[in-house]
Formats: sequence, structure tokens, C-alpha cells
Amino acid sequence: MTLIACWSEPAGLKCASDSRLTRNDESVLTEAGGKLFTIPVKCKYLVEEGKWGNDFSYTLGFAFAGSTLLANNTHALASTLTQQLTSKETGDVPSAKTVANIYCFVAEYVIKDRNMREHTAGRLYFEALIFGYCPVEKTFVCHCIKHEITDNSFSMKVESWHEKGPFMGTIGDSSARANFITKVYRKNAAGNHPDPLHTFRDVIEDENISTVGGAVQVAISEKDGTSIYPLLTADEKNPDSIILSLAGLDVTYGMDGFAFFMKSIELGLEKFMGRLALKNKGLDPDERVPQKTQNLASMEEGLRQVHGTGQSLKIDDQCTIDSVKPVMAGHYVSAICKSCKKTTPLMLAPRGFDKSKIRGNGSLISICWHCKLPVCASPGSYEMQTWNLPTL
Repeated sequence: MTLIACWSEPAGLKCASDSRLTRNDESVLTEAGGKLFTIPVKCKYLVEEGKWGNDFSYTLGFAFAGSTLLANNTHALASTLTQQLTSKETGDVPSAKTVANIYCFVAEYVIKDRNMREHTAGRLYFEALIFGYCPVEKTFVCHCIKHEITDNSFSMKVESWHEKGPFMGTIGDSSARANFITKVYRKNAAGNHPDPLHTFRDVIEDENISTVGGAVQVAISEKDGTSIYPLLTADEKNPDSIILSLAGLDVTYGMDGFAFFMKSIELGLEKFMGRLALKNKGLDPDERVPQKTQNLASMEEGLRQVHGTGQSLKIDDQCTIDSVKPVMAGHYVSAICKSCKKTTPLMLAPRGFDKSKIRGNGSLISICWHCKLPVCASPGSYEMQTWNLPTL
């Protein structure tokens, strides 16, 4: 089965899928199944008798859940049609709804042709999303194609989801969909919703749902079109290195002198950055490290990464970090302990670090160096402190 999610973002739409293909018994067929595609839309116009030109083109996205055979056949035929559109009217632009209708038309033909040769139990179906920026409606749209069976009559239909405004739409495995929706709408301790893409990644990595898995695939729709993006992620074979990955395929080095892709999405760098943080703190990343120690190391690495740049370290959740042992003349991000009213160090920072680079409405929880009681502080309350007290 599959998990597909499509949601609104400030600059457009983002769509994600897993890459696992399973058999009817839910055993894994492959983890390298492509389920996201771009749809080239091209239209030629009659310039004069027998002459066509003034091409108009744009791209949309296609994502499916269900039968891979039927979905791929539909995409192969339908995308051929969307690239061969013609019109005698120069201003007649094909809309995203027209493209969805074409896919619906082809899907019905493909599904009927296959299922007419099978008994009811052996029939296959799929559902799909057509999404992206529509040059006719001049807005981002998402159309869902699904089958409908009534009174022994089969047909495919198009539903428009975007008309309800900002949305979070899913298709595919019902358990995975419910898990994703529950998690993506659950606020964290700071009152923030989690990032949908990271939540999607966490769901397909959940081993309790066997029908989804593999790698995350991502498409982004902007006003200039829809594109598939590779992931900039940690190499599973060597977690101390970073690769470009497309559905689990390493595409870092291109082919015959040509590079793949101009842009990528960071997803799964936590393991790489976590190991780097531990090594920079003098700890062995291959040893078992308490989570609060890892958290402290990662926070301090984050301070080093943003120091002297235009970037900032964002804390949007409540995070428990290990207590630091301050050293003389050490420079620390600190906070006032509400219990003893003294300033206690939280994290070692580069000298000259600007505390305004730490943002967000989350908080850090640690142990006060002075009274040994818990201290909780948010970015707006941090102070910079140079330690000048003796330590044992």
C-alpha cells in the first residue's frame, strides 16, 4: 500500500510519498517504488491554416496509491495526451482541472480494461492526486481521482480539495493516514504543530505499519511549476557522510559529468549532525549516549553552526539537556534560576555569540549549577555569561 500526503505551504504545495511496494499479503516487493511524478502540460495553437505554434507549457504533480501497474499505465497514457494538446483559440489555456479530467478519463479506461478480465476478488484500483499551480485559476490546486462503484456500475471521478482553503490531504493506507493526521495536528509542549514532512518521515519509519516504508519522496509546487526534489540526508551505509537520495537511490555524483538536480531538501540529517556534535564534544558517537547528553551536544553544535552567520538556532519545543560543568573564562548561554535567583550556565557558546540568534517559543530544561534544582528557560530570557567562579 502507500501513504501520500499533500499540504499547503506559504509558497505553494508540498507532496510526499513513501517508496515501499507490497504484495497482496503485505510482504515487501521493493523499497524503490516511485509514486511521485511530474506532469508536463503543453498546448499548441493554430497560427494559420496547417501551422501550429505559440506553445504554452507548465507542470503539475501526480501521486498515486493503490495498483502500481494501473497507475503507471494511466500516467504513461495521460501524460502523452497532456503534452499533445491543441486549440484553435490562442487564449484557451488548459487548466489543472482539465488535466485531472484527462487522467480520470484514462484511468477509467485502464482500470476497466484490466478488471474486465478478473473476478471481483482479483480486481485492482488506485487513487491519485493531481496538484500544483493552475494558470487558469491562478492559485494552487489539488484534485483527487478516485473510483466509484454504484449499482454494479464503475466509474472514476474527480474531487477538488483545494476549494476549502489551506488543507492537509492524504490518500493510501488507512492506518498510516490516521497515524499521520493524528501526529501532524498534535501540538508539542511549546504549543507548536510539528513540521509535516518530518512527521511524514516518522510515520513511514514506524515498523508497526508494514504496508508503508522505504524512503520519503517529495514534490514541491511553486508558481513556476512542480518538481521532484532529492533529499540531502545521512548515508545509511556511512552515517558520517551526506548524500543526495532519490527514493533511496544515491544520486550524489550524477552521470557522465552531468549533475542531477539543482535543489534539494534536507531530511534525515539529524543522525549526521548528532554524530558530528558528539565528536566535537569529545564523545564517541558509536557509544551509547544519554539523550540529554546528545541534546546538549546538538544544541552547542547548533550555536557553533550559526555563529557569525545570518542564520539562527530555532527552539520550537521543550528540550531537556544535560547540565554543563562550567570552566573558568568559558562563555555560556545562561538563564536565571527561579529557585535560587542565580544565573546558571546552560550551553557552552562561541566567544562573542549573539543571544538574539536563538529564537522560537520553545524552552530548555536543565539543572541549575548552584542549587541543583531544575531550571526551565525560553530564548527570550537567555543571558550571555563568562564564567568567573571556581569549580570543583
